[in-house]
Amino acid sequence: MFALFLAIAAVMAYNFVDYRLSLTGPYERATPDMLRTGRASVPFQYRFLVPWLVDQLCRLDLPVIGSESGRVFAVVEFISTFALVVAFRAYLARFVTGQILTSMLALSLLWVLPYAFVLPRALPLRYPSDVPSVLFSVLGLLFLHDRRLWLYYLTFAIGTINRETTCFLTMAFLLTEWGRCPGESLARHVVAQVACWSAVKAWLTWLFATNPGQGLWEWSVAGNLRALQLPIVYPYLLSSLGYAWLPALLLYRHIESGFLRRVLWAGLMACGSLLLVGNIVELRIFGELTAFVLPATLTVLVSVCRNPQAADRAQLPVS
Repeated sequence: MFALFLAIAAVMAYNFVDYRLSLTGPYERATPDMLRTGRASVPFQYRFLVPWLVDQLCRLDLPVIGSESGRVFAVVEFISTFALVVAFRAYLARFVTGQILTSMLALSLLWVLPYAFVLPRALPLRYPSDVPSVLFSVLGLLFLHDRRLWLYYLTFAIGTINRETTCFLTMAFLLTEWGRCPGESLARHVVAQVACWSAVKAWLTWLFATNPGQGLWEWSVAGNLRALQLPIVYPYLLSSLGYAWLPALLLYRHIESGFLRRVLWAGLMACGSLLLVGNIVELRIFGELTAFVLPATLTVLVSVCRNPQAADRAQLPVS
């Protein structure tokens, strides 16, 4: 059964990448070649992990992959997408019983991600760090749940080289460990993660000190406030993550896992922070929150299907 899951995941990942490359394009200030050669504007150049990896693979000129940067970027995107689905299945298995059910639910990830990373919107842009950011979020939450903290910190550090939004994992760490971990120990962990994040960003800032751009992030508050005054924006925002956040919020009390409840709140906090430094009409920025929201939604659906009378008592429609 697992081999069949891997085969289906590979096909779906290939199609996802093909659609993504066809329907989206690079940002003119951060094209793949500019990122690979370290000439892109910051903060985009700070998301250095994938461009560095692609550069190393191009130098190796491996069979099948070759040395053409566009092809290598596409291969890395496929591998990242496939690994994401496999990691998501492993994470989901902590909350859902049954291999077949877990596999089927895990594949739903590739029905949700296109809303963030594929479907053309006001700004149909793509960045090499997009899909890996979701992968690092899933792995971080998986290791946090299992309390394999050395793997969590390794994921956190490498993921920060990929994108600065690993700070969302610190929010999840704080909320999931609050009241369960001694206060002094929890404070040490939070400080350690802030220090790690800051050190990585300081290194990247030094490494690309001469690059053009606005620095660590681009403030978007004014633009987002203007966008929120336009009624047409709200259907776009509601479609974030393929509407997967709706069942999680409307049927919140059916989320049986306390861990997933707290992770969901961390995702909501992260969503609020994106209003400050992200362009909200670019739904891509919400993509990595899939790791925080979709597991809660899927476990809600499993819970409701197993006990539909409880959902009826909540006076919410179930068909």
